[in-house]
Amino acid sequence: MKVITALFWLPGMGKSRLSKFYLNLRGRPHEGLDTFHPVIPWLTRKYARDAGFIVLNIKRLQIFKAARRKMPFLKFSIMNPILWSIYFLWDFYKGIVKFGKSEATIAYLLIKE
Repeated sequence: MKVITALFWLPGMGKSRLSKFYLNLRGRPHEGLDTFHPVIPWLTRKYARDAGFIVLNIKRLQIFKAARRKMPFLKFSIMNPILWSIYFLWDFYKGIVKFGKSEATIAYLLIKE
């Protein structure tokens, strides 16, 4: 009978001494940490812009479009703070719902200038 054990991994643990200690505590090898490269959204955007791409956040565009469709008064530029608050609250809500699950998506549209 095969026993599957899960590792609880905090975001940002990366290659730290804490992560090596944690893996030793769990009896797991830590040599693979040197090949671990986390995907960080803001760095991904930075590298894409440096390479000459226009970066569009698809999730933000979808939420803005849906909010404007449901509440037409948000089409006016004076309502942008409300639109951004809807985006951040929706993102926060989805983050709470997905907390602890290994579901992380980065949805960017890259356009070459």
